[in-house]
Order: sequence, then C-alpha cells, then structure tokens
Amino acid sequence: ALTVLLRDAERRVWALYNEPAWVPTPRRRKCQRALAVLDAFAKRIIEERLASERSHADLLQVLVDAHRAGELPRERLRDQVLSFILAGHETTANSLSWTCYLLSRHPECARRVKREAADLLRGGPPSFEQVAELSYARMVFDEALRLYPPVWTLSRTPREDDRVGDIEIPKGMPVQLCAFAVHRRPELWPNPEGFDPERFSKARAGAIPRYAYFPFGGGPRVCLGARFATIEAMVLMSMVLQRYDLELVPGVKVEPEPMITLRPRDALLMRLREAA
Repeated sequence: ALTVLLRDAERRVWALYNEPAWVPTPRRRKCQRALAVLDAFAKRIIEERLASERSHADLLQVLVDAHRAGELPRERLRDQVLSFILAGHETTANSLSWTCYLLSRHPECARRVKREAADLLRGGPPSFEQVAELSYARMVFDEALRLYPPVWTLSRTPREDDRVGDIEIPKGMPVQLCAFAVHRRPELWPNPEGFDPERFSKARAGAIPRYAYFPFGGGPRVCLGARFATIEAMVLMSMVLQRYDLELVPGVKVEPEPMITLRPRDALLMRLREAA
C-alpha cells in the first residue's frame, strides 16, 4: 500500500498536470484502496493499545494518553501514528538496505563493523551510551547515506528574491535540491562514486564543505527524526552483524528507484550466514 502511494506521489510531483482528487480515475481508486489499508493498520494498532490494561514506555502510549485526556482527537491520533510508522520506518529501512548492499560489496568494511560491535557489545544489544561508541559503524552509515540518500530530493521556497551563481530565483519559486547529485559531485567529494567510510572520520570530516552533505535536509527544517533514525540504524547494524555475514545473492541486479524515497528497484536478495 505504501509503495502504491509513494509511486503516485512521485508521479504527481513531476506531472505537468494533476487531475482533481475527486475525479474517479483507476489510479485514484487504487490510491484510495491503499489509503484504506494504511488507515486500517493504524486503527488496529490504536485499538489494541486502548484495550491494553498496562502502560507502555513508548511514544504510542504518550499519544494514546493524550487522546484519553481529550488533548488529541482520534483523527489526529491516527495521523500521528501513521506519520511515525511511515516516516520512521520507510527511510530508515531503505538506508539499512543500501548499507547492507554496500557492506556485501566491501567485506573488509563489514568485518571492521563486526569486530567493533563484538569487542564493545560482546553479543548483546548496545545501550544508549554505547551507540555513540560505534564510531566505525556510524562512518559506514554516513557513507551509505551519501551514496544513497533515502530522501534524494527535497524542495524549498525562498521567502525573498535570491540568486545562485548566474540563476535568478524569484520569491515564492519552488526550488528542488537533489542530495543524490550533490553527494556525488567530484569538486566536493574525492572519488565520489567510491565507498569510503573513512571520509567521515574525525581526521577528514572537517574538510567536507557545509551543505555538501544533507541526507536529512538542513537549516531550520532539518529532519526531526535524524537522530532517531541514526540510533535505530546503529542498533540494528550492530545486532545483525554480530550474528550474521551478509552476502548479496549472485546475479541480483541492484538499481535505485527514485520515488519520494530512494529504494532498490527490485527485491534486494541477501544471504545471511551465521557468523563464526
């Protein structure tokens, strides 16, 4: 259902003309069915939590408690749940998929991530404090975000007339920023197509020009979930790579599909081999 809506949203972003939402085209009906699936999914999560007799230490409990107190209408509760599930899952899942793909292509980097996690965590999950100590895993993740930013384009609208180089930008004119392209510009990044996590090491990261790297956007409207997504990725990477070696299935062709998010176009088939 989410894939249907993402592909439709991407089509509408670039279309010269979009028919009104009330026109009952086959595409619109397909999107309405997809929305119904997501609404039912959120409704089930909310109802299960409302029926639970115990309190949970999570964000959903905060939202549900606000709803019970009359501070959050049911419709807004549903919207918040959907926003967190979709925005908090889709982008991080894509980022981890690309990270697994890159590590399968660079086994020496995977071995280093594995050693770091094993030495620090001894087979267990990382604590909040230990996440910050997974320094090489963080470099790997940052480099994966450079090559395959999950939000590969974003837009901004200037509040005043502006100028970039020789281009005049009138006030109110939408401007598209393409992280995928900027992250691969040779004048900004040495060996831009190469996978080099060390470019984000303390010794080298200071040389990266400001706004040459913006997988989470930038400025006042930087992604609210950037830190959450990074912590989530560090936890998952460290837990998976302590237990398994990742191998791309031979013959699998991996190409990006540029929708609202940047996904692998087809299934990313990996073999998980239990680590020795």
